Amino acid sequence: MLKRIHAYLIYFILISASVTAVSFSCYASTLSSSDAAAVARLVFRHIPESVYFNGSPMDLGSGLSVEAEPGDELVYTFSIVNYDGQHMNQVLLRYNINVAAQPHSGALPLTYTITPSGTYPADGTGWTYIGYTDAETHIYTLRVKWDEEERNPEYKGQTQTIFVEIDAVQVD
Repeated sequence: MLKRIHAYLIYFILISASVTAVSFSCYASTLSSSDAAAVARLVFRHIPESVYFNGSPMDLGSGLSVEAEPGDELVYTFSIVNYDGQHMNQVLLRYNINVAAQPHSGALPLTYTITPSGTYPADGTGWTYIGYTDAETHIYTLRVKWDEEERNPEYKGQTQTIFVEIDAVQVD
C-alpha cells in the first residue's frame, strides 16, 4: 500500500510539473525589433510685436519701465505662434493668457484688458486651441490703463510689475 501511495505521489508530481511547464510555455515569447520611435515636437512661442505708451512707440528691449500717472495707457501687442522658422508644432495645444501684477493687483488702480485680433478656436472654458497642421499666428493686444479719475496721493512712489502669463498644455 505504501508503494502505491509513493507511486501516486510521483505520478501527481510529474503531472503537476508537466502542466506547469505547458502553462508557462504558453506565455513565453521573444521579440526582436529594430523600429525607432520619435517624440512629437512641441513648438509654442510668445513674440512681442510692439509697445505704445500714450500713443508713442517704445523700444521692447529686455523689459519695460514706465513712470505712469492717472490717464496713461500702455498698449502691448504680441503674437503666439506654433512654429519657429525651422520647426512646426506636432501636437494639438491649448493655452490660457493671464495678467498678473506684483506686489498685487491693487497697488495701483490699473485695469488690464486682453483682446484677440481675430477669432481663435476655444474650448469654452477660457482656453484657446493652437493646431499642428498649419502654421498659425494668434495676435493679442494688452491694454493697461490708469483711469484719469483715480488721483490719490497714496499712489505716489508706488511701483507695480506686470506679467503676461501664458500657460500651454497638450490636448490628449
